[in-house]
Amino acid sequence: NYKVSVPLGYASSGILISVIYDTQEGEGVTLTGIVWHGTMPSGTSVAFELCSSDSAVPTSFTCTGPYTSRTWKLDENWWQVTIPLSDLTRHNNQRYIRYKVYLYPDASRSKTPVVDDIIMKWAK
Repeated sequence: NYKVSVPLGYASSGILISVIYDTQEGEGVTLTGIVWHGTMPSGTSVAFELCSSDSAVPTSFTCTGPYTSRTWKLDENWWQVTIPLSDLTRHNNQRYIRYKVYLYPDASRSKTPVVDDIIMKWAK
């Protein structure tokens, strides 16, 4: 007679690291923000770390964050990532960008956020 104990619910956190995005702009771009589409049930949270470089070599990236999300007014399922302007300017004139997403469930680990789509906004 054996008994097996398995914890129920979600892990204490989950992390996704994006591919490296090439903006195709040799002089780099001005990063203006990140928005994402998905669900964030009560008690859960999503945070982003932002990384950029003028080289595609991963060890050359400068990263800032993580930053939390707040509701974006256009739709209840769109969220805006709050990034201080001083940190956004650290990523100016960089050609390559990537991000890391942190997903945190509620305290009971019975609900988790879901990120369906991510939009990075930048200007030439």
